[in-house]
Amino acid sequence: QPEVVGNAGLLAQSNDPADIARQLERILTDPVESTRLRRAAPLQAAEFSWSKTAELALTALSPKHKTSRQRNSPSSGDRPRIAFFAPLPPKQSGIADYSMKLLNELKKHYSIDLYHEPGYEPEPGLAHGDFACRDYRLFERFDHAVQYHEVVYQMGNSSYHRFIYETLQRRGGVVTLHDFALAGFQYWMGQQAGTPGE
Repeated sequence: QPEVVGNAGLLAQSNDPADIARQLERILTDPVESTRLRRAAPLQAAEFSWSKTAELALTALSPKHKTSRQRNSPSSGDRPRIAFFAPLPPKQSGIADYSMKLLNELKKHYSIDLYHEPGYEPEPGLAHGDFACRDYRLFERFDHAVQYHEVVYQMGNSSYHRFIYETLQRRGGVVTLHDFALAGFQYWMGQQAGTPGE
């Protein structure tokens, strides 16, 4: 997605090691290109902010994006209810930290049910009235009962995201893709017992 990378990155075919090597070689051996990217990166990074991310998420979740299938839960009061899938603290993950910041903004406008992988013990700060924390294996039952306004997924390139990947294949929603390529995640998935062949 060149419009996201802007002038601050070089695109490569993620499934082509030779192409990745060529792009890395350009950066490592071409001082002009290296200097250009070093100067462009902070400018491109300045295009992103927590408030802009929250604004984009709110726009994606606005009522005009609702389908006929999605209705507000009667128990959610005057705030629409959303399901939120992400690795969460105390997981050692930048996406877990990011998700907490995003949740603090979203909870001003939505009732939120957090879904997590089996065996996860929520951080104490999550175990209060702002969020319901549920094992993702219960999602289908709650989805039918609650009729979520929307489902939000935070998808990244690590083993922490298997439960997210499995769910979003069955139920669409708003997906934040934190990595341009998921090669590491797909490689890890391919090593797991019981993973169906692609």
